[in-house]
Amino acid sequence: MKPKPIAGLIAAAHTPFDEQGELRLEIIDLLAGRFARSGVRGVFVCGTTGEFFSLDVEERLQVAERWAECTVSGAAGERLALVVHIGGVQLREAVRLARHAKEIGADAIASIGPGLPRPASPAELARYLAEISAACDLPLFLYHIPALTGVTFTVDAFLSCVGERVPTLRGVKFSALDLVDFGLSVEREQGRYTMLFGVDEALLSALVLGAHGAVGTTYGILPSLGQGLVDSFRRGDLERARELEALSERAARIFERHGGHAAMKAIVRFSGIDCGPMRAPGRTVEGAELRALIAELDAAGLLDLVLRD
Repeated sequence: MKPKPIAGLIAAAHTPFDEQGELRLEIIDLLAGRFARSGVRGVFVCGTTGEFFSLDVEERLQVAERWAECTVSGAAGERLALVVHIGGVQLREAVRLARHAKEIGADAIASIGPGLPRPASPAELARYLAEISAACDLPLFLYHIPALTGVTFTVDAFLSCVGERVPTLRGVKFSALDLVDFGLSVEREQGRYTMLFGVDEALLSALVLGAHGAVGTTYGILPSLGQGLVDSFRRGDLERARELEALSERAARIFERHGGHAAMKAIVRFSGIDCGPMRAPGRTVEGAELRALIAELDAAGLLDLVLRD
């Protein structure tokens, strides 16, 4: 099967756990069905939203495989592109995860720049990704998230030196607010690379700079907000696009005040799909704090936009 192109809005998926922190793979079926109905183009699994840092390799294999059963087969309905994040572990384990992603029919893989040991230069990062590329011919995306990895050199510097060292490199999931770097990366080598933006509340700026798509948690929770912004931008209605950007910024601030990813996971539960708590050191948003979160979303006009079954 020919891989689906990676573009448009892509939902970053939570990994579902029970109250004891064990995987609940059957919940992935519900998430896949909801995403397929929402209009997003694909799903990004085992990323930051998916708590990859708390999963062991065997669990990541299980999660990716269950997503493939739902997406690659089309069992969830509309065929979603599947991007599997394979980074954040030892290089040999990343290679194993990459090869597995190929076996299960994923459309692409992504990898953060390793934080320990941290590559000291773009060339060192290129050498690391070249090992993954040599082991798996799936389209590969660099997952640029310097706040998490501490890999702070620019994406443009990396792309300027990578050349043909990483032949499967197709683009970047750019989760940072350096819009100068993002714009330069979009233009690098006459637009050779697919640039996916990863800061939901700044999507409009990325679209102006030529983003080919975006990956974010809110696209699976508030899909009409992100898609409405994209549609408004494409038809030239910048006033409406700015209104939706402001609403997206408001949502981001509310979620951040109540625990960030933990708050978003709690809203997914509130919306009817119980993905459980975050694993430690993440926390659970419940009780009075959950009620406050819901009240703030309601007051901001966001609660009615939350996707529910």
